[in-house]
Amino acid sequence: MLTVINNGPGRIFSPQGIDCGSSCQALLPNDTVVELIPVATAGYRFDGFTRNADCADGQVTIGPDVTCEAHWSAVHAPAFHSEAWDHGFPGVIGSPHFSWNRQENSLLRIHDRNLILLDSLGTELDTVRWGEWNNWLPMDLSWSPAGRTLAIPWVYRAWVARHYPKWPDLSTIWSGNVTTVQGQIAPEDPHALFQAEWSPFGELFAVGNGNGEVFMWDRDGRYCDDVVVSPGNAVLDLDWAPNDTMLVAAVNGHTSPIEIERVEYDMQYCEDNYQAPGSVIVFQTGSPLPVACDSTVSAVEWSPDQRILAIGCDSGKVTLWENPDRIVTGMQLPTPTVVLSGWHLGAISDIAWHPDGTMFSSVDHLGCVSVFSWDGQTPPIWGICYTDQMVEVEFSPTGSYLTLSGAVDSRVWVVD
Repeated sequence: MLTVINNGPGRIFSPQGIDCGSSCQALLPNDTVVELIPVATAGYRFDGFTRNADCADGQVTIGPDVTCEAHWSAVHAPAFHSEAWDHGFPGVIGSPHFSWNRQENSLLRIHDRNLILLDSLGTELDTVRWGEWNNWLPMDLSWSPAGRTLAIPWVYRAWVARHYPKWPDLSTIWSGNVTTVQGQIAPEDPHALFQAEWSPFGELFAVGNGNGEVFMWDRDGRYCDDVVVSPGNAVLDLDWAPNDTMLVAAVNGHTSPIEIERVEYDMQYCEDNYQAPGSVIVFQTGSPLPVACDSTVSAVEWSPDQRILAIGCDSGKVTLWENPDRIVTGMQLPTPTVVLSGWHLGAISDIAWHPDGTMFSSVDHLGCVSVFSWDGQTPPIWGICYTDQMVEVEFSPTGSYLTLSGAVDSRVWVVD
């Protein structure tokens, strides 16, 4: 018997039947390995498991009665009062992409075909070189919500990598396996793969390409499904709705984000589809959401409570839409809740919400970053312009830091 005690403001999920708090016990055969996946409520972060020693890494082997207790803590907003620490390598081959590991509060980035692990203060903990990259660099890095699987789109291929045990031994990222994802793009897709986006509970990740297609794999790299969102037009950004029911895509040439509906939840369907690709439909392309830019939509991001969808435009505008997934399509286009104009002169390249949902940040291709309150009140809470093109922004798992990356000098800035 496995028992999960969860007195905090989050959810503990497992494919083997745990779903706290609706169900916190599972009767399973001895030696069954159960993966416990913590999903924090907006405003909180997961701090770890206690009770049985086997619970510590979230991988529990069933024996005599096992009890795991989940612990959570509140996140905190950055003060934006200090100079950013700059982990940069000007003038050399690099990549602007990075990913925070939510469970370990560590930052993974790329430099000159090396994976580099940093703590939240910018201290370099470890580095490893991966020969698979050859003369190309990854287009993105994305940790799963549980922090145990890394998705790596790499121009014309993609990988998933598992790591056990925990950091700081970076070499363990390859100790489980490094798998070229299978299915429709194996071994290579002629159209470059871009951003990887994990579902909120970590069962699936999606990758868009330069031809308007979005591919889905499970966390073991097994092909699940693919959809054609807009033939011939690059998928610029993807974001899962926090309730795990749909994916929203920003596509070049479209003024409205396009909904991708998740129509099947049983992961057995992914296993079946892996054996016989195309035998089941897990996703289908829906209608454009009834929200719009005055130009191409270049970035999309749901608030943690799924109440607001922020969309960035290549004109430099950011618009906030309240409850856009509940608006009946086919009606007259509604008025956005907030339009933020004049704070960015370049195309919006990325948007990120703070974990507690009280603020969000937007960055543009001219190097400027702004932080706004959740309701879009102006002036911004904070803003600055750098000499580099900003391509990615993300708050740290604790919410204490804002992380930015530049395209030209391959730098990563962190602001507290």
